Order: sequence, then C-alpha cells, then structure tokens
Amino acid sequence: MVLVDDQIRAFVFVRGLSPNLPHAMHIHGHDQAVAECPSLARAGNDGLIDTLDGIPDYGPIQVSFTTTGGTGGNLLPDGLDLSGFPVAGRSGVVSYQRTIAVPDNVAQRLADMHVVVHGHDLNGNGTYDGALSSLSSVIGAPVPLEAELPVAWGALSGSLRDIR
Repeated sequence: MVLVDDQIRAFVFVRGLSPNLPHAMHIHGHDQAVAECPSLARAGNDGLIDTLDGIPDYGPIQVSFTTTGGTGGNLLPDGLDLSGFPVAGRSGVVSYQRTIAVPDNVAQRLADMHVVVHGHDLNGNGTYDGALSSLSSVIGAPVPLEAELPVAWGALSGSLRDIR
C-alpha cells in the first residue's frame, strides 16, 4: 500500500484462493486499539472463524477493495456485494490494483489495521453455497458462509509506505 494524502494505492496479490470465485477484500480495523488476527479460540462450533467471530480482533470493515463502484466500509452494498470484488483465476490467484480514497480517520491509523481476504469453497464444487453466514441475520439478507469466511489476513504496518 502506498498512502498519498487521503488515498491509498492498493496492490494485493493472493494465491491459494478458491478458483473462479469472487473474493471480498477489506481493510478492517478498530477506531482505537491495534487490529489483530483472531486465534483459533475464536472458532465457533463448526471449527471455522467466520467474520463475526473475527471482528472482535480485526475490527469492522473500513474500506472495501472492490474492482468497480463504492469502496466504503458499509456492509451493503460495498462490503458484501460479491459482484464488485476481484475473481480468482483458475489457479486461485488474485492480483488487485486500485487507488482508493479513504476516510481521514482510516488514513491516520492504517498502520494499525489489517487487510482481510474472504471466501473459501469448502466443498470444492465451484460455488459459494451451503450454510448461511451469521452475517445474514445482521443484514437481513442471505450471505453464504463460504463467501465470507476469512481466508487470509495481514497487518498493514510492515507494508505501508506513507508519501504525504
């Protein structure tokens, strides 16, 4: 990431993702404490750490890495509309690049935040299906659990360059 005033130039390369499926990617973070990756202790009865399990550690969505349209931190439409996120190629690779305006409170604390990549086709059938995410009840719309599972995350502190 390169921070220039109130914009970040995001360059994200991820491999090992579910092929041919969209992968929501966000900057997550808290308004105050440092964002951290959740431990396995956060896993629910299903043994998975879904978004609601992880939010206490890595915080809510602050910025969405969409390919087109809005990049806000709101769940709908920017944060969960899979049609706006990059799709992994057949080898499970996403290469993403976009310049995004970020709110001032986010720009000032980027080094304390994380990028989280979501989406894992658990049954390998080439689609996000099966159980609904606990986010479904929060937003009042169906969200497949597979689509929102965090699959990769990393702190921005080591990768951020500020050229203000």
